[in-house]
Amino acid sequence: MTTTRIYYEKLLQLFSDIAATKEADALKFLAIKAELKSLIERITMFNLFTLSCSENFLSLLSKTEVSAFSEEKILLLNEMNFELNECLDTTRLRYGGELLQYLYRIRLALFQLSIEELASLQKILKRANRGMGSTGISFDTEELKQEEITRLNKSLAEKPVKKRKIKLKTKDYANIQNQLSNHIGSYKSYIHEHYPSIADQFGYYQKRTRAYVTEGMSEKTYEFRVHAYHSEYADFTIKVEPQYYDFYPAYFDNLEETVEELSGVSVFGLSADTLKLENLFQPSHIHQALTSIFIKNGDDSEIALFCEFLLKCRNYVVFPIHENQLFDLQAIYEGINYKIKIFHRKLRDLETMLNLVKDIKDTHQKSQALFIFTTYPGASLMESLKAHGIENILLRDLYEPHFTVQNSILLHWYIKSRLPLVNPQSSPQQNSFGGEELIRQLERCKPGAHEWSLFESVGIKIFRFLFEDNFKIFLSETQVENDLKNHRRDLLVNNNPKDITSFWSEAKNQFNCSAIIIDFKNYSDPLKADEMFSVTKYMNDQVGSFAILFTRFGLDNGAILQQKSLLAQKKLVIDFSDQELIEMIREKLVGKDPIDRFESNKFQQIKGV
Repeated sequence: MTTTRIYYEKLLQLFSDIAATKEADALKFLAIKAELKSLIERITMFNLFTLSCSENFLSLLSKTEVSAFSEEKILLLNEMNFELNECLDTTRLRYGGELLQYLYRIRLALFQLSIEELASLQKILKRANRGMGSTGISFDTEELKQEEITRLNKSLAEKPVKKRKIKLKTKDYANIQNQLSNHIGSYKSYIHEHYPSIADQFGYYQKRTRAYVTEGMSEKTYEFRVHAYHSEYADFTIKVEPQYYDFYPAYFDNLEETVEELSGVSVFGLSADTLKLENLFQPSHIHQALTSIFIKNGDDSEIALFCEFLLKCRNYVVFPIHENQLFDLQAIYEGINYKIKIFHRKLRDLETMLNLVKDIKDTHQKSQALFIFTTYPGASLMESLKAHGIENILLRDLYEPHFTVQNSILLHWYIKSRLPLVNPQSSPQQNSFGGEELIRQLERCKPGAHEWSLFESVGIKIFRFLFEDNFKIFLSETQVENDLKNHRRDLLVNNNPKDITSFWSEAKNQFNCSAIIIDFKNYSDPLKADEMFSVTKYMNDQVGSFAILFTRFGLDNGAILQQKSLLAQKKLVIDFSDQELIEMIREKLVGKDPIDRFESNKFQQIKGV
């Protein structure tokens, strides 16, 4: 039995145990709650699979006395029923041919409740996505409930799970492990030979590597997952676990109990007939990682030289600019004279960019301005630049074609020649994978009420990832209540900025912001005016008049007008959509402080006030 299945089965068992408890079993009820709390903490600590438990649910689990048994029992079962059903969505767990069996078992566990308890639960039933577990659970009589129980038990007996027959033997796992060891061995040798100064920044170099054979999309293939971990004890072993995983989590969750941080995840195809392993550790894949590492470590001048090289590869005639500091390069391509500005770690908020555009128009009317960004600056900024006649591209638009035409060796030789001049950052690979993992978590979180708690959890991690180093000491509280118990905000962060000239200091001075309010809105549509306005009730003389909103799709027109109206009242509300959060994470990964986004957002509001 896989680790994932063991934990899911235990959740299901505790769910059944709670349903079976009676009011006279108060001590047993408390013991089950304590065991469930511990189990959830372990699932979270080991990152085994996603759970989106609400704050109220976790508070109920932590209570050491029973004050309202029936109410607490129903509330716990409602949340657990949702989580168990939600886990059966393939965005959380993967399994073969067992959906109906688990759905039936969850319902049978619930049907230990009396018909009165089921009626109470039906009124507040939290429904999982895609309708799992959403059918009715209330009955008019005990006899009707027993008939449904009989039907479900009969269905379970008549429809046994048909699992895929696996013929893998011990020697087969040894063969697969030997292939993987050879591939990673060649990978390490290549990196050590060519890039020793940055070797530890590659995802699978000197890492503990574990691999798993899991179900594939067809009978002819298996899916082969490889996880690399930062080892605290210099454990650089490579091991293929000798079992077949038919119940396992979605990508980027762990398949074993470990608190080590992931440094890399790869998914391969494995032929069921030949057991020949696809090799994703070839030089071209190494060159992709190399390019990302080089950009993360390079300073502005180094990235400017890289852009010059890439432009020359595309037949631009490039000339460095020595006198005019407004641009980094000038070039001629197909008869057009380009003045080129490169944005790597430079300030690039909208106000600064529009001032730059004005300077360009005043002094360089006969040239075409071209802006190159190392990370995506946001659709609104790119559209504004385009509207002002500024061409803009991403750095990856210049280097990715080399991979498309299998010419990445050119990037290899260039970057290798520049490495002696690059000062590697400390552990950027670990930071990089953490950032990309946050992006994946955000993309996997579905908009809507069902995953509101999950969005809050991911949002809190993203804020900390982006801005923790902006503060002297990062102090925060989640789901804070005021003394009247009627105002709740998702995150409150003490505003003690390191830099007295930063945006945070400006917020402190202009909006009396002693603590930063961050509110997470997991709506499926752009935020409306009344939904956006609700955050203002958290503002007061003690906290200040500044708040941040994390939304999924930004604001609608009414909310934008409301936002500008609030600014006129000396209340600043800044919003970030999913797309903007992803862009900010990627800016952070290349060493750029995403705080510039706040100034840009504020300037947009000021223009309309």
